[in-house]
Order: sequence, then structure tokens, then C-alpha cells
Amino acid sequence: MKSSMRCLALLLLGPIAAACGASSDSGTTGPGQGPGAGGNPAAVASIRISPTSDSTVVRRPVTFTATAQNAVGSVVSGTVTWTSSDTDVARVSPLGVVTPTDTGQATISASQGGQSASATIAVSPAPLTVRGLFTQFEERGAPSGYYDGDLLQRWDSLDSYVGTTVATEVAAQMDAMRAIGVNTITFELRATDSVYTGNFTPPDCNVPPVLGVRWPRPDASKLANLVKLFDLAQQKGMRIILSLVNTHMDQPADTNALWLGPIFTAVGRHPALAFVQFAGDVYVDPGSNSCGTPAEPPLWLGPTAAPAAYVKWAIGFGQTMGLSPQQLSAEAIVGDAFVQSQPPAGAGATGGHLWDPLGVLKTIFDQLGIPDSLRTYALSFYEHRKCQSPAPTGCVDVPAGPWADSTVRRIFATVGPATRAHIVAIEMGVTPGDPSTTAQQGLDDLLSRMERYGLDGGSYYRWTGFQNSDDGNPSVAVPVKLRGYAYTYTAIKDVLAKHYGGR
Repeated sequence: MKSSMRCLALLLLGPIAAACGASSDSGTTGPGQGPGAGGNPAAVASIRISPTSDSTVVRRPVTFTATAQNAVGSVVSGTVTWTSSDTDVARVSPLGVVTPTDTGQATISASQGGQSASATIAVSPAPLTVRGLFTQFEERGAPSGYYDGDLLQRWDSLDSYVGTTVATEVAAQMDAMRAIGVNTITFELRATDSVYTGNFTPPDCNVPPVLGVRWPRPDASKLANLVKLFDLAQQKGMRIILSLVNTHMDQPADTNALWLGPIFTAVGRHPALAFVQFAGDVYVDPGSNSCGTPAEPPLWLGPTAAPAAYVKWAIGFGQTMGLSPQQLSAEAIVGDAFVQSQPPAGAGATGGHLWDPLGVLKTIFDQLGIPDSLRTYALSFYEHRKCQSPAPTGCVDVPAGPWADSTVRRIFATVGPATRAHIVAIEMGVTPGDPSTTAQQGLDDLLSRMERYGLDGGSYYRWTGFQNSDDGNPSVAVPVKLRGYAYTYTAIKDVLAKHYGGR
């Protein structure tokens, strides 16, 4: 206190006050180094930054503070200018909030009144929070099945192949997944017809009952068993990404509400629900006069096309049913060079050309006014060469790894480099057909890039095949488990265990 009073008295006497100053330390500019060394109490003599060093993981923000002081150590108000030595590693906001965007190290500097101070930040890869599998449970010992609607229909019945109830068999397979480190499954339900006609040609675009729940009014028994599936997942410490595939996107909203409403009532507030993603298509594609595809929603047709309009309505409808915006999304394909080239498109496409699906999903969130931190971007992300079929005209090929890296960077360029949203690949893997790499090598690379850039993770496609003939078929994705009564795994299992923390 006596020292401070002495310096204040000297300050009133004039320039001799320069002799009074605070000692310097790390992260602080010292006295006598700039204009603040004079007698002006509003002049900055030093800046103190805190902390002087920190470490974090990708996409986990760190806040730095800076305090400017005059020659006698009093705080000087004013605007601090923040900069980063490497914006590829870390970006800093005008308020000193640092968002790490890649692994590495950067210097964060704060400047005011001609003085500056700096700190360092070290960024490590982020662990995957969503460690998932795209799951169709297997009827072990059978030539095919279970299909998801069939699973719900038979939940409490005895399965003669395994000698237990279907529910008990599902529990056993969940235990096997948990041993690998899986904490999330993607489970798909399609909007189905009451009976199977064996036809999938307009005007009869029939979807068989074994694949989901009836449209437009879901089967009450299947919904009751869907709740039991969610209860079981919760008991096993797992969560479910529910993929609702509706090939009636062009139907009136009131009709589609009859389908979605009961599903939301059944599991919309269940603790095991990670989030819902909307998929599907219109009933008949007007461009090709073919049945709509029960897969990712064709958001590539643009923001005013029927699929995007349905997704926007469904996200809004889900909120009226009590779901959080963070629990409502739609699957957007990323890394497709053909779509990214935005070639001309026919009937139904906004502006007569294709669009970036992720950009369309962001537009939907923007139009609904959903805050960035409450968004979940659901992706379909497969590692493959840039020009792997289909490829745009004149495509210059890029190997799978670098193209995946480019795809991640494009994701953040689209949704915002400092986004706080969840980014989850609800369907991920390696596209078959690249002789330069194996499925396990490609998956290891893909998951490593997700950790490096801080994606939340995703669900590998797939747990097991639909039928025995899938095993060994080079045109389909390599499963984790080979079909059969025994738990026989492919090399994919070891890659997942490595990144998921299992065994």
C-alpha cells in the first residue's frame, strides 16, 4: 500500500513517475517498453494475458483474458485486439474465446495501445463421443433377418434358431457391441404398407411390413415393442439414433403427422433417444417416374424441393411434440464430388441443378431459427476417392485419405469453423471398390480424421449383413460380424475397438 501511495504521489509530480512500475512476468509486457511508460494514466504500459498457456482438444473452446495496465499498474479500459498465429489450428474471437479447429500448437496474442502479450495453446485430437454401429440385429443361424419391423413384431416370441426370445437375442448382441466400445446404434424404421405385394413399381411403390411400421397409422404392437427396445438400450448403457424413412414426403402434413406423431409419443422423450433423423423420398419421383428411394433424403434437390420442405416441416413438428431441436435432423451426404459440382437436374430440383445437401440442411436450420449450439448435423460420410463413380465431367482424382480430409474441411466451411453444433455421421464407412486400400485401413483413416478435427463420431455401416450371401460380397460394405450362430468378426471389429476403447 505504501509503495502504491508513493507511486501515485510521484505520478502527480510528472515524468519522474516513470520510475514507478510493475515488475514483468510471463504473458506480460514490462514498463518502459512503449507509450504507456509516460505520465498519461490512460496510456497502456503493459498487458497481462491469462492463462499464459493451456491445452485442450479440438472443438473444445478455451477463453483467454487480457488486462491492460498503465505505468502504475492501474487497469486501462479499451478494446483488446486478439490474433492467432495459426488460424488452421485455433481461431480466436474478439472476446478472447479460442476455438481449436485442428491439432497442433498456436500462439494467441492480445494487443492494446501499442502493447501486446501472448500465450500458447496446444490442441490434441478429441475422443469420439458417438461410438456407433448402424444396426440390423441378426437372426443368428438363419439365412437372413432380422429386419427391423420383423424384429419389433416378434420381440417377445421364441426364436427357434437361437432357442431364446428375440428380446434375449437382441440383448446378447448388444453385449457383444458394448464389448467393442459401442455406445450408440442407428436403428432404421421405414414407413411400410400393411401387406407385401412384391412390387416396387409405380403406382404400387410397396414397402413390406418387415422393414418398419405401417404408414400412415403405425402398428400399436410394434410401437409398444419399440419402447421395449429403447428400454433395453438404456439398460445396456446405449443410445439410439432413430432413422425414420418415409417415402411419402409429398403427402399432406396432416397425413404424415399421423405417422410421426405416435412414434414421437412412444419414444420422443425416452432417455435412450440420441436423436431422430428424417430420411426417405417422395412416393413417385417425377423426374424418372420411379418409386422414391427409401434412403437418405434427396436434399441435393435444393431448399424448395419437396424433400427439403418435408424435413423442415418434420423438424418443426417434432418440436411441437416435445423434442429438443438438438434431437431433430436429416441425413446429408458429404464428399460426393458429383453432387458438389451442382450439375443440371430435372423436375423437382430448385433452380434446375443439384445442391450441396449439407448446405441445404443448414438453410433449413437457419429458416427455423435454431441456434447453432442446438443443431445436430447428421451425415452420411464414406471414405472413397474423389472421382469414384459417379464422378463429374473432367474430375481430377484425389486419393481417399486426402479427399476425406478435404471433405471434413468443407463440412466446417459450410456450417461454420467455430460451430458448437453436434456433427454426427449416422452412417459412415468405406465405399467398396478402391483397390488401393482395404476397408479396415480406410475406416482407421476416417476415424482418425474425425478425432483430429473434432467430429462427434458416428455409426459404422454395418453390424452384420442382411443375408448370408452378403458375406464376402465385394460390392457391399464389410460388416463387423459375419453371419452365423458364432460371433466371428472381420478386421473391422479391431479398428472399431481401437477408436471406441473396446476390446
